[in-house]
Amino acid sequence: MATILDVAREAGVGVGTVSRVINGRERVAPDTRARVLKVIERLEYSPNQSARSLSMGRTDAICVLVPFLTSASVNARLQGVVEALRSSGREVTLRVADTPEQRDQAIAAIVGGSKPAGLMVISLPLSEVTIAELRSAEVSTVAIDVALPGVPSVTVDDVAGGKLATQYLLDRGHRAIGFVGDDDEQKLGFRSSTNRRLGYLQAMADSGLGVQPEYIKTGPFGREVAHRLTRELLSLEDRPTAIFAASDTLAFGVLESVAAHGLSVPEDISVIGFDDVELAPYVGLTSVRQPLFESGKLGAAALLSLLDGTDVDDVPLSLTVVERSTVSDR
Repeated sequence: MATILDVAREAGVGVGTVSRVINGRERVAPDTRARVLKVIERLEYSPNQSARSLSMGRTDAICVLVPFLTSASVNARLQGVVEALRSSGREVTLRVADTPEQRDQAIAAIVGGSKPAGLMVISLPLSEVTIAELRSAEVSTVAIDVALPGVPSVTVDDVAGGKLATQYLLDRGHRAIGFVGDDDEQKLGFRSSTNRRLGYLQAMADSGLGVQPEYIKTGPFGREVAHRLTRELLSLEDRPTAIFAASDTLAFGVLESVAAHGLSVPEDISVIGFDDVELAPYVGLTSVRQPLFESGKLGAAALLSLLDGTDVDDVPLSLTVVERSTVSDR
């Protein structure tokens, strides 16, 4: 009995092309389509659901690749993905990559094992070589919270977000503004904190204000690290009147450190975060909101469109400041 692999080999095309012909999708040249149909007829190939989905080890599943399941922002995006895919009838698999080694192992399994029909990448930067491997394996890919060359993405402008947060503090009368963020040298290549710091510096420069180097504190991602970095800021003789934390997780560490220092928010120091995660309202954190849940839904919808043979464009998302109780006028 002929298989989809036999048809692909005989027609000199990939199994993805055969699949698109079988399902009547566009993006197949007319002469290629005719050639594939002739081979199907000659080999008396009769596709069924399992043959369509399991050709060359391929499944109908959608794989979601994420870092750090403990991250509130990643989990919010993942909830949006699950919600959007709930009625798709496709199996959803999850791969977690907390290190470069785990990321590379996950990609190797995706392109070399039972290849999923589609891949959603949340927040993880991928090299051009890796993207080429996914393309060669005909794994349709969409990125959320990270821009990947040649891959449809759902993202926010982190530089603009950093400017938005800083300008909000400037508009409230603050001039001595500190920054707490992640190291530039991230093993997985994350750039969001660095880009938000660039926005912070641009806003300060646009306002004609200089930034004291000691007002900028960075370290490995984590609330405990943010606690320590904030302690350093608060120990300065001329301490800042406000702190912009590059994520809400870091902002929580900032708030804890201010309290441990015997100071009050916002009376002694104002704090603004970034993300507006689920916990932010409960602690009254003023934060730059990015639509986390919605980004997951939009990314999943884009991937389903790709799998249906429809081209999709990048989706830029807007940012807004959500005012709560951690920022006061100066």
